[in-house]
Amino acid sequence: MGRHYDPNPVPFYNSFTRAVLRGLLALVLSFALYILLAGLRGDAGAGLAFFGGDTPAPTEAATAPAPLPTEPPATTSAPTQPPATPTATDDEPPETPTATPTATIPPDAPEPGETSVQVLDGAGDSAATEAVVALLRELGYEVVAVNATARSYDETTVFYSQGHEAAAEGLRARDPRFAEIAANPNLSEDVNVHVVVGSDWQ
Repeated sequence: MGRHYDPNPVPFYNSFTRAVLRGLLALVLSFALYILLAGLRGDAGAGLAFFGGDTPAPTEAATAPAPLPTEPPATTSAPTQPPATPTATDDEPPETPTATPTATIPPDAPEPGETSVQVLDGAGDSAATEAVVALLRELGYEVVAVNATARSYDETTVFYSQGHEAAAEGLRARDPRFAEIAANPNLSEDVNVHVVVGSDWQ
């Protein structure tokens, strides 16, 4: 016996309509769920782009990189340099050091200004004699006369008059080049000391 065919098509269309509605409902629910998840991830634009929507341009605040933390500049003091020591140039002649005492001046030696001195050229060297005169005056001695001796002397000698030996020792202490001292042999006693410039003077 053949299958009975229902000539009424209404039940068929009703079933087809319900199936289509269920499919659309499932699609709408899926889309809503996707949008919800995308919104939770902050990627709602990606969901709209998936369905053909325009993706909003990212704002400047969202795309601008966060400023890097700046550190305060290190406060380091500049090294101080020691003051430069002045050096003598070729144009400046070196200073001539004055004679310094090499021995203790005797306590009973008078001050240079209290001692009269005669300078005698005993080597025929006027330049050396003038140098001795200048030195004695620089030391403060009173040079009262400059003359020549009757004979030559090899060593510079200081002859002291009677009572003025301490003055001669004081002169030797102030400049060791006046190393030889002796009593006045036959020179004037009116002068305290007589400095005879010998050929050894330098």
